[in-house]
Amino acid sequence: MATLVFRGMSVKTHGYILNNGIPYFQRAVPTSLRDRFGKATIKIRLKASGVQALAECRGHWDRYTALFQAMKGDETLVPSQTKLAAMALLQANGLQQGDGSKAFPRPVGVTGEWDGDAHTDVFADVLSEMFDGKPNAVSRTAMQALNSPLPLLLSEVFDAYKHHHSKGSDPKFVAKQQAYWGNLVKFVGDIALEGLTRDQARRYRDHRLSLGLQSSSVTKEVGVIRAIINSALTELSLNIRNPFEKITVASTKEPDDDGKAPYSREDVQLLVNEARAADDEKRRIVLVLAVTGARLAEIVGLRRKDIDLEAQVIRIQAHSSRSVKTKTSNRLIPLLPLATEALKAQLEAHTGEYVFPTYANSERTNANSASAALNKWAKQIITDDNKTMHSFRHTLRDRLRAVQCPEPIAKAIGGWSSNNDVSVGYGTGYSLEVTREWLTKAYQWVK
Repeated sequence: MATLVFRGMSVKTHGYILNNGIPYFQRAVPTSLRDRFGKATIKIRLKASGVQALAECRGHWDRYTALFQAMKGDETLVPSQTKLAAMALLQANGLQQGDGSKAFPRPVGVTGEWDGDAHTDVFADVLSEMFDGKPNAVSRTAMQALNSPLPLLLSEVFDAYKHHHSKGSDPKFVAKQQAYWGNLVKFVGDIALEGLTRDQARRYRDHRLSLGLQSSSVTKEVGVIRAIINSALTELSLNIRNPFEKITVASTKEPDDDGKAPYSREDVQLLVNEARAADDEKRRIVLVLAVTGARLAEIVGLRRKDIDLEAQVIRIQAHSSRSVKTKTSNRLIPLLPLATEALKAQLEAHTGEYVFPTYANSERTNANSASAALNKWAKQIITDDNKTMHSFRHTLRDRLRAVQCPEPIAKAIGGWSSNNDVSVGYGTGYSLEVTREWLTKAYQWVK
């Protein structure tokens, strides 16, 4: 592994060398493959320089890694690796995609008969020798590429999107978008983009909804996938239709309606009693959830500066490692004594910035991990499979209805959107005194 120095930064990369100041990619062929490969070392002059040479060098490394795996008989190569190996075969033989369909002009000075056809049988013989006369996915793909350029695979589409997007260098943005794209690739397979159909797009939408995702979440995911494909179509000049264009997601559920049942008053009191007895980080999360009805990620991702114990209030707002669900999710939630005591104990238990450091830090808020751990604990107390930590949120709705809390105030407390009523965004909202009054009425029975 060589080191490339660029603008004062040292970056290590496989296969990079300098020969008389000229950058090259160089890699030794595994000893067991040299006879079939025909050489002991691969050496390719890099077209790029500086930091761009890193990407070019990495591309060569990945291609030949895949080829060597194929030559060793590895049958686990995924489609993208098969394509990389095929590209390495063409490159190693001085060929490019589509060369097999080209007519080669008569060289200057050559007289007499001239056969300008590409002699693809020569390349076929090379492939046969490399793979001991046994055709496989890589050799077949290489022959296909020789005759016509290979289609773009779904796994390759995201790289084009990332390369051309203004946030393509933002790790958090890339990771989130790639997760959405990865869901699609997992569902349909790493097929060619041009082979992706409208029917597959619809079935993918229905599949995501069948997993219990909210329609708003699926709408967002479909929108990201649509944008990724549009970027590839534009930047790579592909003349095909985006199968995700105008794919709609029917809104069949209200916000936060995940089909979970609310905890009853008896359930809440039982969980509160058990959580108080344990008095640790996990159970303090439960105590706060129990009398705020906030979303789990909103509580798990709290920072010290989001909490004012003197005023008995927490601020829910987006930060570097935790976003908020909607604009109306940004809010102040008054703390009842039970939640105040739990947060005070947790803040005294450590000195870090994040209140619940097991599940949140400056890099990420792992609400899924917290959910799994807390639900496992709660199931030992409340055995109903239809009740989870999110049930506290449903309980909040029911308790506010029970005390006849006005709907706009209830939505302000829970951070629920107000659909098409844009006027709710005017002014500064309800005072803490108002929301505390109704929250206290809703939970006055909790001991």
